[in-house]
Amino acid sequence: MARLIREEAGHQAISDAMRFVDFSDTDLERLDAERAAERNRLNR
Repeated sequence: MARLIREEAGHQAISDAMRFVDFSDTDLERLDAERAAERNRLNR
């Protein structure tokens, strides 16, 4: 992805900064809980 940002969009500084990005898969339990709560609020 950093290569596309550098080569296609021409954003070298952003591409260089992306070496610090953690692309590993994480569990976003809190986000899932917030989405479920929002669905519950809308379905009432």
